[in-house]
Amino acid sequence: MKTFRRIGGRPPIAARAARITLFALSGNLALEAQPPDETAAQLLPVGREQPAPPRVPPLEGLGLSRLPAPPLLFDEPGDGAIWVRGETYKASFDAAGATYIPYLGSHAPRNFPVRFTVNAVSAGGRTLALAEAVAPRREGNRIVFDRGAVEERYECGPKGIEQVFVVGSEPGGGDLVVRMEVETDLACEGVGEQGLVFSAYGLGGVRYGRAVVLDADGARVDAAESWDGRTIELRVPAAFVAAAPGPVTIDPLISSFCVACSPFVVNLNPDASYDETSDRFMVVYETVFSATDHDVRSIELDSTGAFIPGSVADIDTTSASWTYPRIANNNAANRHLVVAETGGLVWGRLRNAGLTSMLAQFQVSFPPLGDSFRPDVGGDPSPTGTTQFCVVFHTQYYLFLAQANLIDRVMVDPNGVVSPLNTIGSPGSQSFGGVPPVSPSISKSNGGDRWTIVWQQSIPSPPSFDVDVSAAQVDTSGAVVAAAFPVSASDATDDWSPAVSSPDAQGRVLVAWVRAQVGGNSVLGRILLGATPLTPETDLVSLAGPTPLNPERNSPSVDSDGCGFTVAFREGEPVLFGVTELYAATFHYSPDGAIGLTEGTLPVSGGGSYTDWPPRIVSKASGGGSGPRHLIVWHRADWSTTTAADKDIAGGTFDSLASPCVPAGVACPLFTEDFEGAGLGAYTETGGSPAGSTLWHGEGYCLFLPPPSFSVPVPASFGTKAAAYNRGDLGFYNYSTGAANSGSIESPVIPSTTGASLFVTFDFLRETETGSAFDQSFVEARPAGGAWVLATQILQQRTCISPVHVSVPVPVAGGNWQHRFRFDTVDGAGNGYRGWYVDNVEAVQVASSGGSFSSLPTGCGGPVLTPTGLPVIGGTVTYSLSGTTGIPLVWLGNPTSIPLCPPAPCALGATLGVLVTGTILSGTIPCQPTLMGSVFSVQGGDIGAAGGCGPATIGIPFAVTHAINTTIG
Repeated sequence: MKTFRRIGGRPPIAARAARITLFALSGNLALEAQPPDETAAQLLPVGREQPAPPRVPPLEGLGLSRLPAPPLLFDEPGDGAIWVRGETYKASFDAAGATYIPYLGSHAPRNFPVRFTVNAVSAGGRTLALAEAVAPRREGNRIVFDRGAVEERYECGPKGIEQVFVVGSEPGGGDLVVRMEVETDLACEGVGEQGLVFSAYGLGGVRYGRAVVLDADGARVDAAESWDGRTIELRVPAAFVAAAPGPVTIDPLISSFCVACSPFVVNLNPDASYDETSDRFMVVYETVFSATDHDVRSIELDSTGAFIPGSVADIDTTSASWTYPRIANNNAANRHLVVAETGGLVWGRLRNAGLTSMLAQFQVSFPPLGDSFRPDVGGDPSPTGTTQFCVVFHTQYYLFLAQANLIDRVMVDPNGVVSPLNTIGSPGSQSFGGVPPVSPSISKSNGGDRWTIVWQQSIPSPPSFDVDVSAAQVDTSGAVVAAAFPVSASDATDDWSPAVSSPDAQGRVLVAWVRAQVGGNSVLGRILLGATPLTPETDLVSLAGPTPLNPERNSPSVDSDGCGFTVAFREGEPVLFGVTELYAATFHYSPDGAIGLTEGTLPVSGGGSYTDWPPRIVSKASGGGSGPRHLIVWHRADWSTTTAADKDIAGGTFDSLASPCVPAGVACPLFTEDFEGAGLGAYTETGGSPAGSTLWHGEGYCLFLPPPSFSVPVPASFGTKAAAYNRGDLGFYNYSTGAANSGSIESPVIPSTTGASLFVTFDFLRETETGSAFDQSFVEARPAGGAWVLATQILQQRTCISPVHVSVPVPVAGGNWQHRFRFDTVDGAGNGYRGWYVDNVEAVQVASSGGSFSSLPTGCGGPVLTPTGLPVIGGTVTYSLSGTTGIPLVWLGNPTSIPLCPPAPCALGATLGVLVTGTILSGTIPCQPTLMGSVFSVQGGDIGAAGGCGPATIGIPFAVTHAINTTIG
C-alpha cells in the first residue's frame, strides 16, 4: 500500500488525512511508504527554510504476484455445458462429450482444443449398451456422465483432469476395450513412454497419460494404449477383468505442457462498480487465454480495497472471446451486470453482490445486418423500486454498399430481460461514411433519475471531418429525455475518448474528453445539467496543476461522490520508452458558472518501468453509498521484465477531498471586485503585523524590471491588476521583511438572504513555502460584527502563468456578512517567494427557497392570474393570465388598492408601472441585495369582457384578476 497525507481543503486541516492505497488486483504483494508529516517542519531550527515535502513516492520496481484465486473455478453459463478453469487448462463438458483446452500462453495465436467422445465400450467382443447424449452432472470437483453400463467421470484438479471409466461388476469374458474418438488440430506421433502427446510446434500441448486399471480391492495393471490417427483405444487384459472382484476402473490423466509460457497471464481492461448493501466493490477484467479466447474474471474488494478471499468468479471462461468488459450495479436488486464484446455482439451476465453466484449468460445486442462494439453499462443506485440497467454500444450496420454507424441502447432488467434495441438520437448519432460515431460511454449510475451517454462524433468541416463530443440522456425507463446534442465545440481541433460521471446530488454531470492541442493532448471538461451546459469548456489538466511528465494527457475516467467530480487520467512522455503514469484531480461546480478546483493533481500510479494503461474510476455514491471513497483500476505492463507483453491489474482506493456541495437554485452575485481601480478597491486592510501595516496592495506584476529587462505581468485573466501580498509596490516581489509578518483585506458588509448558501469565488496565484505550518493563506468569514470563522486554508501552489479558479463555501447562515483574505508568515524565515495574488472575487448566494407569492382579492370577472418561479434575487418569475375573452393585459407596479367600479372588491391592485398586451409577463429579478424584502404587485385585465365592470366606468366593459403580491427573498 502507499499511504500519504493530503494537503488542502476544509477545516480542521490537521485532521484531514486523505488516503490513496495502491494494490495489485491480481497480486498480493503490499508496499507501504509514508512521507514526512507536514507538522515535522515545526521542529526545524529557527532561520532554516522549511524543505518542500516530497510528492507521493513512486513504487519503483514493484513486482506483482497473483491473487490467491481458487485452483479450480467451475461455471455453468446457461447453455447446458459445465466449464472448469484450472491453473494450466480449461475444459467443457456437454451432452456431446468432454473438451480439454490447454493453456499455451497468452501469446498463443488461438486455442488448441482436444475433444474426447466415447463411441464404443466392449467386453469379450460384446459391445456394451451406452446411453448417448447424456447431460453431465457436477459432484464437487467431479463431472459425471452416467452412460448405463459405463460411468464416465472426470476428476478435475489444478494441473489436469483424471479421466475415469467405471465398468460394471460383470462386464463379461475377454478383453475390456474403450474406444474414444479424438478431434483436435494438434499433432500426435503415437504412443510413447508417457502415453500420447498432442502438440503444436513451439507452443506446447496435451499429454494423455498411460492408463492405470484398478479393481475394487486395489489390484492394478497398465492398460494397453493405442492410436490410429483418430481414435484412442484402451485395452484391459481379459485375465485381469475376469479376476476383478467388482467394477473395473480405468483412469488416464490428461494434462498440459507449455514450451514458452510466461509465469504471468496477460490481464487487461479492468472496470469496477460498487454495491451499497454488501459495501463491496466488484472488479472485472479480461484475461487472455489465447489470441482468440479472452475470458472475463470478477473479484470483490471490501470498502478499504482489500481483496475478499473466496470472491473470485469467472464471468466467462468458455472458448468464446469476451473483450472490453464493463460493469455497473443495481442497488435494489443487489446485482452487478457485466457486458462485453464477443464476435460482433454484446453479451452480458448478472452476478449477485457479496456472492459468487451468477445468472446465465445472455445476448444483449441483436443488430440486424450489422455488428456491435465497445459496450458500456450504467446502473441504478435506488435502494427500492423497479430499476434497470442501461447498456450502450456502437453498432455498424451494412446497407448494400453503404455503411451506417449508430449509437444504440437497450434496457436490461435485474433478471436479464432485454428490451428492444433503440438508437440514441438522429441524425446527431449517425454517420454514413466519414468518421463514424464511436466510443460510447454512459454514466456509472443514473442517480435515480437519468443516465447521460456521450460519444465522439464526426462533424463535417471541409475540407475534412472534425471529431467532437456529443451526448444524450435517457430516463430510468429508457425514454430519451434529451436527444443528441453537442458537448464540445466544433472547431479545427479533434475531441475524442469521452467519459461522463454519475450525477451529483443536484443532477449535474461532468463530461471529460481528450483534445488535440499543439505541444501535446490534454483533458478538457464541461459540467452539464440536463442538456444545458453550466460551464464553459475547461482544460482540467491545466486547472489541476502541472504533472511531471507532460505533454500527452489522455484516457479520462470520471465519477462523482455526490458533491464533486474526480477525474483520473493518463499521462506519458513518448521519449521515455512508453512509460506512462496515472493522475487524479478533484473538481466541483462553482456557483459563478465555472469549474472549480477542489484538489490539484495527485499521482495514482508509481511510474518507474511501468506502462500504465487507461484508468477506470467508480465512486461509492454511484452504487447508493456515501462518502469520498473511490476505486481506480487499470492494467499495466512492466518493461523491466523479459516479456514485455506481461500485463497485470492494479488499483487504488482514492478519497476525494470535500467539495463545495452547491445546492440547486439560483446563483446570484452579491458583490464583485476585480481590483482594476485604485488601491484595493472595496477591500480594507486590517490586522497588520507589525501593527498598522500590511503587505497587501494592488499589483500589476509578478516581476517588474525596467526596460530593456524582462518583466512578468499578472496573467491576462487578471486584467491589469490583482490584490497581492508581497512588497511589489516597493520593487521587491517577495514578502521577506526580516521578521514575521501578516495582514488581511476585509470586504465591506454584504447583505444576503437568510438561509441562503453563500460562496466566495476567486482566482489566485500562490508561490510560498509548502505545507500548512508556515506562510498560511486563509479565507475567513463572519456575520457582520461577529467572530471570524475559517472557511478554508489555501495550500495549493500556482505559478504566475497558471492561475486557478476556486469556490469556497462560507460558514455563515445568510444575513449581513463579510469575508476576508488573511496571510500569515508565522516566522521570518523562508519568505523570499512571490506571495499570494487574489483577483476576480465574487460573493455569491445560492437560494432554493425564500420569497413568496400572495393573492389579494381585488379581482372581478372571469380572468385568473397564476404566478410561477422562484421569487428571490436572481430568480425568474412568470405570471400567466387565463380565462380571457377580450383583450388581455398584464401589468406590474407598486401594491395599491384603488376601487375601479362598484361593488368592491373590484380594484386596481398594482400601479401601471409596466404594461404588456398579452397573457404572460416574465422576467428575472436583478441580483441587487437592496431588493430583498421588497414587494411588487402584478395584476391582469380583460378589456371588453363582460361580468366585471360595466361600460359605465370607462366606456367599455372589463374584468380584472386578483392582484399577486410578490415578496423578494
